[in-house]
Amino acid sequence: MGRLRLESQCETNATSAASGLCLDQAGLAAKLESWRHDPDLCLIWAAFCTTSPLTLADGISLAKTRRSATEALKLLAGAETGKDHNGRPLPEACAAEETEHADAQSQLPTLKVSNFEETAFLFDDWSHADNVSLKPWQSSGFSLIARLAKSVHSEVHFSQSSAGITGVAKVVSKNIANKKKVDSEESVWLNNENIDIQSFEDIRSEIAVLTFLSTCAHCPYLISILGSFEDAFSIYLVTGYCEEGDLFERVAYGDPLAETDKKRYVSELLQGVRHLHQHNVGHRDISLENVLLRKGSCVLSDFGQAVQLTAQDGTVLRYFVEAGKSMYRSPEMHVPRKSHVQVVCPADGRPGMRAVVSHETTRCEVLLPFDAVPGQPCTATPCGYAVAPADLFACGVCAFVLAVGKPPWATALDSDPSFSFIRRHGVANLLQQWKGGARGPPGKSEEATLLAAMLRVDPAQRSTSDECLRNPWLEAVTRNRSKTA
Repeated sequence: MGRLRLESQCETNATSAASGLCLDQAGLAAKLESWRHDPDLCLIWAAFCTTSPLTLADGISLAKTRRSATEALKLLAGAETGKDHNGRPLPEACAAEETEHADAQSQLPTLKVSNFEETAFLFDDWSHADNVSLKPWQSSGFSLIARLAKSVHSEVHFSQSSAGITGVAKVVSKNIANKKKVDSEESVWLNNENIDIQSFEDIRSEIAVLTFLSTCAHCPYLISILGSFEDAFSIYLVTGYCEEGDLFERVAYGDPLAETDKKRYVSELLQGVRHLHQHNVGHRDISLENVLLRKGSCVLSDFGQAVQLTAQDGTVLRYFVEAGKSMYRSPEMHVPRKSHVQVVCPADGRPGMRAVVSHETTRCEVLLPFDAVPGQPCTATPCGYAVAPADLFACGVCAFVLAVGKPPWATALDSDPSFSFIRRHGVANLLQQWKGGARGPPGKSEEATLLAAMLRVDPAQRSTSDECLRNPWLEAVTRNRSKTA
């Protein structure tokens, strides 16, 4: 297994105490048995006991699954193969958890902003949030305990404050964070310039969004910011820690979901998205991997590609970059990289109107020319996509995977057989086939109706988060969760 390299920055006494825990296999088994109901202790053991064969990933796996000592030792025996005793891959990273100590959070230095438009981005996600002020990392009170993951543009560390608050720190080099952002993603995209989609993530914009959300009414289904800092070389964003991993892990490696859990997860995700949209924030990267689990509830994270939904005058803003992960992108997010495209005007098309058309393998939105004639070829202008319906489509993909344990397609393009099948036969039919149902007309169900409403090809016909939450399949669980949230 690719083991995580621990980069302990603990105080000397903590390190000494940890390194003094030297046990044989029997002693290790006894310790794990006594700690198996305490995820925090199991995690600490994995992170600090340098003489133990455990890695941080092993400890997290043990903590999340509540394995007994015997099972734990079997898991460790399979560490070299990267699989546990059931043959499943061992997780190599953990996600982040919200802290339970709201009063302790107030002791941390936090970023205050007065106006989202002033500190985040006015018209698109390329604009730099230059007004975001960052506290010195040395005064943060946080220490980086272990590196959990590394990407081209950032590192993620498990962290802990001097007050005992656990969190996850995203660390981005200033060489990357300070790169000049272009003025318009539309011009870059349509001019077919060579770009790295991952470079669209902006740590300062993410800080601005999370800080703005922290000034709004609290939503338990969105990740919380604990602080934002800098030193001479890096920018640090510290968010809450979620002990139960992400929803993708839960579906891929956990027990089959009960019907009540499926409803609850979908409802909580939609409530989080509704809160974002009510505050003019679009996510653009909703996926099961970005939905964390804390005490059994969903927490939406990773706002690096978030943007505003509307301008100050209420105009819906439109974007062009294929943000997010391929499987979760809505059809209209596959914007042709041309300033003009040859299409056939839809039967209900009118000159100058926006329409969803077929272009090569995409179903994109265009502005029809003023000489457009229904049913006839014309030269149209790609007009990007609105983010709110794209977010709902991604939620629909998440809900589909929760329903059947499989993705509906690889990508929402006409070249994908499953997506093409849905366009011709409907979501209910594919849902029935994936669930192993009998051939023939699909039965009507509230779940299938909800999925169909979220996964409509035309974004103008796609349901909003409010409409989805009023669906009978979710209404009761949403009402109950709202009372207890």
